[in-house]
Amino acid sequence: PPSLQSVYMINHTLKFNAEDFGAYQSIFDEDGNVVYKTYNYDDVNVIYSKIPDSEKSSITNLDEKTVDGIKMYIPVNPEFVYDCANELFEFMARNNIYNVSKIGKHPRFDNIVLRIYNKKDASRIQYFIDNNELIQRNLLPPNPFAIIKNNIAYAMDDKMSFNSELSLLILKYIDYKKQCQMLDTVGIEDFKEFLRNYYINTYITGKNIQELNFKEPQRIVNEEQILELLLISLDENATFADYMNHVDSCNDFMYKKGLIDDVNNLKNKDNDFDRVEMFLEEFIMQMSVQENFNFNDVLSKINRYINNPNSITIANNNIMYMVNKYLSPVLIKKIIYLRSGGSLAKYIEYVLNKYDKQSKVLSDVTHVMNSKYDFERTVGSLKGANLGYFTYVTRDGNCRNKMIDTFDKNNEVSHVIRMYLISKGYNNIDELDNIYQEYAYNVLNTDRKKELTV
Repeated sequence: PPSLQSVYMINHTLKFNAEDFGAYQSIFDEDGNVVYKTYNYDDVNVIYSKIPDSEKSSITNLDEKTVDGIKMYIPVNPEFVYDCANELFEFMARNNIYNVSKIGKHPRFDNIVLRIYNKKDASRIQYFIDNNELIQRNLLPPNPFAIIKNNIAYAMDDKMSFNSELSLLILKYIDYKKQCQMLDTVGIEDFKEFLRNYYINTYITGKNIQELNFKEPQRIVNEEQILELLLISLDENATFADYMNHVDSCNDFMYKKGLIDDVNNLKNKDNDFDRVEMFLEEFIMQMSVQENFNFNDVLSKINRYINNPNSITIANNNIMYMVNKYLSPVLIKKIIYLRSGGSLAKYIEYVLNKYDKQSKVLSDVTHVMNSKYDFERTVGSLKGANLGYFTYVTRDGNCRNKMIDTFDKNNEVSHVIRMYLISKGYNNIDELDNIYQEYAYNVLNTDRKKELTV
């Protein structure tokens, strides 16, 4: 089949619908090109098994049961699809395994689809498939966009369709590449980068806020979790354990509530992303000081907070208040994903290394300013730089350019000053009349002077 690159090159006015991208078929060929292929929604039989009475009372026990079902794609030769399905359904019936299933009549990645609502049952089905000669003989290649275990693809999509959402995202990707006149760069690695940027801009920073308009928060969260799973699935280092962790998060009521709250904040523009990230960095600095910069203790304590926000206290009550108000565990996890790919240890290192770099520049500039001007003007220049007025900073020693290169957000200078004061053991920063003056006193090791007017 032709690649979409060549199709679009021939006819730039051609428009595709999401259905045309055949998420149920091969999307990328071996050269990394998107493949154009269609499928038919009508050729599907849906089968509901009767839920056993013994399951009804325990279906929400999240240690074993899942509310958002585990989805298993079993691709088999269409000539034997009903034979394989009969073996599979007889096994599930004998073992009272509740399921909602579909059978497709044509070759595709999902011609047998199971939704299973019990982790142990999913494991038993996988074991049965692994040891069933008929199914093994007729297995086809699995969906390359899903987590794979022994040729069986796994997904999770609650009330929606993983494959339909995948089709829509491929459509967005191709349209984007077409608008940028970059169809020649279409490929799997580029698609992964597009998805990551789309996730960040839509669900973390809110830059794509228009994508969330006119949708219910529950639907937005459903789409978000499907995209999260897709990003996991396309990570070459991901394991089946990562998929099961995603299963747990999708069935964690409080985590899902946090996602909904986060979506509402994005839609209502209650969260200034730069500001809340600064709160998190100050929280980490406070944790570091409190634990005497013992990295493992800091890591453990922040992990505890993410899992249970009421489990810890810190000396600076105002920082704790701001973190509790603006930083849900959900948002903290998203920021960690944005900055360090999801590793808390790497994120703590990122925060402390970033602070070291910014703090050194600010200290050096403060010394140069103080040697050129008087103390009061130095303090005033720091206040001006905090608002982006770098003309207040001398050009001597390349100070102005260093500040411009290092501080690209408003209020970032005051943020670094707060981090510095926290590192020096200040627990009352918000009670100080002038943090710039207090910072300059400390950095310059200057004797206390009368209150400044700047």
